[in-house]
Amino acid sequence: MKINLAIVDDDHISGEIAKKFIAKIPEFDLKGYFDDPISFLNFTKTNDIDLVITDIEMPNMNGFELVKALPESTSLIFMTAHREFAAEAFDLDGIDYLVKPFSFERFQKASNKAVEYYKSKKDFISTPDTSTNIYQSENDHFFIKTDSQFVKLEYSEVIFMEAMKDFVKIYTPKNTYVAYITLKILEEQLPSEIFIRTHRSFIANMKRIDSLTQTDIKILDYTIPLGNLFKDKVFETLVDKNLIKR
Repeated sequence: MKINLAIVDDDHISGEIAKKFIAKIPEFDLKGYFDDPISFLNFTKTNDIDLVITDIEMPNMNGFELVKALPESTSLIFMTAHREFAAEAFDLDGIDYLVKPFSFERFQKASNKAVEYYKSKKDFISTPDTSTNIYQSENDHFFIKTDSQFVKLEYSEVIFMEAMKDFVKIYTPKNTYVAYITLKILEEQLPSEIFIRTHRSFIANMKRIDSLTQTDIKILDYTIPLGNLFKDKVFETLVDKNLIKR
C-alpha cells in the first residue's frame, strides 16, 4: 500500500527535514514539495493526493484556507511553530499536529496514524454504498454493516462515534466497530434526543456523558474533544436545561 502525499510549507528548512523523514516511511510516496498553497492546488487538478503535510502560516493563503479548498477525502497533518492553532487544526479533522522543530520519532507517530487510517479504509473499499450500511429501528437499536455481517447495537450501549473520513468507529464499553459510512449519515438517521454532535469528528451519546469542560468531554475512560462550532449547542442541551441553580 502506498499513500500519495505532498508537503506544503514556505519554510524550506522544515520542508527539507520533512522530506528526509518521509523517505524513511515505506508506505509514503512523496509526489511533490510546494512552498506555496496556490501551486499545490494547481497540482491537484491533475494529480490525486491522499495526504497533505502542511504548514499553517503562509503567504497568500494559510493552511486552514488551503484545507477548505481540498476534497473532503484528503487527509491532513499540520506542522507549525505555533501551538495555539492546535484546536482549530483538530476541528478540521487533522490526523495530527506537529510543532516545529519535531523529531523523527514524533513524525513517525503521526505517520503511523495516517497509515492506520488508510489500511482501515482499504479494508472497506469493497463496500462503496454508504447509504445501505445503517439500518435504523423504530425501537431502541440499529444495525450496522461491518465485516460483511450485520451487527445489532442498542442505542444505550453506544458511547460515542468517531469519524475517520469515509468510515466511522463506533465505541461501546466492550467493543469497537468500524462501518463504511459517514458521520453525517449517522447524525441524520440516529435519534437526536440521544445522540449529539460534539465535534466535526465525533458524535456522543448524551446519556453516557460523565462530565465536560469548554474543550473536552469525559465518557468512561475516554476523553473526546468538544469543538468550538458545537460547544454552544452541547452546553445548551446538556447543561443549561439540567443545571441545578442556587
